[in-house]
Amino acid sequence: MKSLICDQKTYFFLILLVSIGIGLQSLIYKIATIALLLQWILCANYRHKLIKLRKDNFAIGFIGLYFLYAISYFWSANDMVAVDDIILKSPFLIFPLVILSVNNLTNKQFDIVFLSFSLTSLLLNLFCFGSALFSFLSTGHINDFYYTNLPLNMHVAYQSMYTCFSIVIFVYLFIKKKFISSWLAYCAVIIQVAFVLLLASRMQILILIVIAPLYLIPYYHKKKKMSLGLLYTALIFVFSFLIISIPSSLNKNEKRKSINIAADNDNSNPRKHIWTSGIEVIKSNWLIGTGIGQAKDALSSSYSKQILKAPSADNLVDSTMLQIQKNNKIASSLKQQAINSDTTFEKVLRDYAKNILISKNNNYKDYLKKQYNFHNQYLQTFGEIGIFGLIILCYLLVYLFFQSLISNDYLIVFFLIIVGSSFLTESMLERQAGVAFFAFFYVLLRARITHNKLS
Repeated sequence: MKSLICDQKTYFFLILLVSIGIGLQSLIYKIATIALLLQWILCANYRHKLIKLRKDNFAIGFIGLYFLYAISYFWSANDMVAVDDIILKSPFLIFPLVILSVNNLTNKQFDIVFLSFSLTSLLLNLFCFGSALFSFLSTGHINDFYYTNLPLNMHVAYQSMYTCFSIVIFVYLFIKKKFISSWLAYCAVIIQVAFVLLLASRMQILILIVIAPLYLIPYYHKKKKMSLGLLYTALIFVFSFLIISIPSSLNKNEKRKSINIAADNDNSNPRKHIWTSGIEVIKSNWLIGTGIGQAKDALSSSYSKQILKAPSADNLVDSTMLQIQKNNKIASSLKQQAINSDTTFEKVLRDYAKNILISKNNNYKDYLKKQYNFHNQYLQTFGEIGIFGLIILCYLLVYLFFQSLISNDYLIVFFLIIVGSSFLTESMLERQAGVAFFAFFYVLLRARITHNKLS
């Protein structure tokens, strides 16, 4: 019985289930993760496993990050949320502990695991499209194919991130490994690129626009087909523009934001407000953080301090008017508006300033009501567990990135670009979809490097 549990095939099967489960965001990966941990415990040989872990800086980094989160429980004022968050972050402990201390997959098995994730991501996207099509046929709303209306079981940012990584895997397995056929690679990449555009997460579209020329141009330059590389890059740019330009709820959002930008040049983007409040929280807790589960409460407290009882008070309106007048473009637009409406510039300017203040105040009320997190993983980590947590997170990303560049392992390079960039605009590690994805594939890619060195 023990030989069956500790068998390499059993280990590979469980890793495969984790990969598929993460791609589908189903209960499968949680069950498989628990089974992996039980296998690790039952198969003993702890001394050998701990020696392997001790020699791996990345394993120590991940486990250290988890223990910082766990220890911060003792200075967190929100016990229930803290316990939930400690459980949520458990992949930071389990995956490096299990995978980096065992690491007995073959190169072919690594490729199968990566392919399984990519195929499940593709299947999930096609299922979402089918569901959107069914909804469209009954409602006639084209917005069913866009943005938050398209995903079924996860936030659009996570599904977009998964899709971007699956594109990289499909290209890698076709070009570098010759592991999949050309028709599968081309079809899968075209469909997944279309889904990144339809999901319309701006950061993921930007990532796609960045990594496409980084890969396509050097690749086709080596094949002396530079024009083809430029053509494919241009097509991605054009399709990105067309998708974003099609009338949709996303487009309306962008128009409203552009109007707000004209109205309030310094405070138009909600993330600027959130990050400003987040930095205030960090300033008061920079060494050890607020503690796990407490950062959101501290951030909400910062939002509440920004809410004014009288946002249209004369002194506030007057100072806002002075700021607006410094922007020649906005001032010119308002003067033209005054002429068109046959009123004074002073009146238009004052009304405009009042609207800005009221809008900003309402925004903070909305952030408080919705309990927004930092919307930036670096700030989130800094705010929760302090400067040492931020240093470990940056170390895990930056050191492996440069190590991968040196070894020309571009699968890891693009994975880290996708994840590291996604961290800039979302607190990706505040949901299980982000924690499991980051911890599992980071550790798996790291394990593959070690395996290749030894083989």
